[in-house]
Parts: sequence; structure tokens; C-alpha cells
Amino acid sequence: MGFIRLFKHHKFLILFCGFIYSFVWFTNKIFEQPSKFDKTVTSYHASISIKNINFIFEYLSKLQINLLLIDPFLLDYLFIHRLPFRKFQKRIITFGITNDSIHIINVLSSEKKFSVTISRSFNNASIDHIFIEYNQQLIHLAILHEKKSYFLIRPTTVHLSIDINLSYGDTARVIELTEKEFIKDQLPFYYPNNVFHFLWLYKRSEFLECNRTLANKMKNQFHIYQNRSQINLVILPMRNINYILNKLEKNYWLAGGTLLGNNLCF
Repeated sequence: MGFIRLFKHHKFLILFCGFIYSFVWFTNKIFEQPSKFDKTVTSYHASISIKNINFIFEYLSKLQINLLLIDPFLLDYLFIHRLPFRKFQKRIITFGITNDSIHIINVLSSEKKFSVTISRSFNNASIDHIFIEYNQQLIHLAILHEKKSYFLIRPTTVHLSIDINLSYGDTARVIELTEKEFIKDQLPFYYPNNVFHFLWLYKRSEFLECNRTLANKMKNQFHIYQNRSQINLVILPMRNINYILNKLEKNYWLAGGTLLGNNLCF
């Protein structure tokens, strides 16, 4: 009886509250379905992506080449955020390979399962990038050209889809020789021994070519590299400073003086 009396006195308020509750419940149900669907679709695409990636890995493993993971996005995903590789999805992944692995291009070009695109230098003298596509999944192999104190990765000369963002090949970049220590765990590729430091170096990896004509002129005029005292006084200390500041992850630059004016290349 008490409830009936309460309902009679407050029936409009009770009905209004019931209406609000029903409206909120119904609205949540409507938006919950797309959310579940999105998760299912994401999971599906992740599964397809990793299957395609693993398929390419299995093929490349037969060619016995060392894949060096240099893709900053995947390095951050695996070793900074500690997320599982089996759930990774990205249309293109970049690896570095050394010049002695370029021979694989002959095998890849004859393989009908893949679409292979090659980027050569402007003078067509060397191969700089290999793009392997399988079911819209791209594995990017950037050739590491070894110089005196760094590996050079040249910019690509091929035009890729506008939805592909390159981490290497977008411009000339370098990987320092001090970073060549790669390790391999349970993953089908090698990765930098110090991922944090490697990612820090990537932010300043863009390579600016010096004026070689002027540098050679100055080198011949002042007999640089032939004078042991000059090497001990200038070049070796600069290399040591470069090594120390890189280890400390400190940005630095030449701000002026004779060395900058001479535009020497080391």
C-alpha cells in the first residue's frame, strides 16, 4: 500500500526517471555494438598483417641474410612500450641490410609470390632500397653503405603510395658505426643493443653532404691527413668529443670558426 501511495504522489517523477534510465541504456547498447565491431575488425587486420609479415620473414630466412631492425616505430612499439609483436600492424617495416646481402635481389625478382621494387642511385651505380610487397604488406630493406665512420642510407628514387611514410629513404640518413652492435633474441631479426640510444640518434640522423670540391681543395692545400700533428691536434679530439657527446645524448653543432669556414669533411 505504501508503494502505491508513493507512486500516486510521485508518478510523474518516477515515470520520468524510468524514461531517462531506458534512454541511457538503449543509447549505450547502440554505441556498444560498433565498438565491439571495431575491436573485431582491428584484431582481424592485425592477424592478417602479422601473417603477411611472417610469410615474408620465412622466405627471407631461407636466403640467410641478417635483417637489422631500424624501423623507429616498431622499435618503440616492441622495446619502449613493450607490446607483443604478434599484434603489430603497420603497412611498411624497415630493416637494414649490408652491401654483401644485395645478391638476394636476383632470387626475389624471380619469385612470383612477391612484388619487388628496387631503388637505385641517380647514376644507376648501386642499389639503395628493396621493397618487397605481399598482400599489401611491405618489407623495406634499406642498404647500409659503409663509410669511414658511419653507414649511409641514401634517399629512395622510387615513388611509393601516398599513404606510406618512410622512416629511412625519405632523405639521406646515417647510422653511426658505434651503433652496429645488434642482438637477436626470440624475434626473426636483429635489433639495436641500446634501443633508447638508437631512437635518440634517429632524430638527428639526417645526413647533410658537405662541399666535397672545397673540402678536397683545402685538404690538398694544407696537407690534411698527411700531417700527423694536425690529425692529433684537431681530428682525433673531434672524433672523441663526438663519441662522448653522443653517448651522453647531447646535441651539439659547429657554431663558427676556421673549421666551419673551411667546410672540411671527416
